[in-house]
Amino acid sequence: MALLLSRKLGVLVKSSSKNKDSLKNDIKKVIKDNCINGELIIRNAASDIKLMAEFERRMVSMSVKLTPPLDRGNKAKITWIGKQLENCKKKNDTLFPKLEKELIIEADIKYAKANIKVKLSELDELIELTKDKEIQGFKITLNRGFGAGFSSVKKFIVLIDNMVLEYYEGIVQYVSTWTRPTPKIVQTE
Repeated sequence: MALLLSRKLGVLVKSSSKNKDSLKNDIKKVIKDNCINGELIIRNAASDIKLMAEFERRMVSMSVKLTPPLDRGNKAKITWIGKQLENCKKKNDTLFPKLEKELIIEADIKYAKANIKVKLSELDELIELTKDKEIQGFKITLNRGFGAGFSSVKKFIVLIDNMVLEYYEGIVQYVSTWTRPTPKIVQTE
């Protein structure tokens, strides 16, 4: 996937770094959690793309993490992420509708053990679910079930390559993370 994206983007895309214990850790994770994780590191993208393949559910997830405007309330943060996705829809109105049904928005809640997840179509419900909580980040996740294609080596590669290209082209290249404005000198009398 990293090579494919590198070719398509014209910039070097790195996969998560591996060391001599990585294979042992991956084997333990597959046995314990029935899944395996990875990462695609793309310079100047809003976020790295986190990858997860779940063997039991035969599903692959790809996600990017975005920081919303931290100087605003939850309703403004949720509106901000909604506008980011609306922008994706405007920029690629043929691909986005295909991805829309598979998108999950995850709100990272400060001091909470678990994040709050909603489908993109239920984004407005997030306002009620995060009342009296502070959102400190969002994850835009594309979940895709591969079914029987998950166990076929050739078909799995084709499916995951198509998925990463669609996810990048439909979402990742159009989203951006918020950066705190530069502090200004306060004029005193």
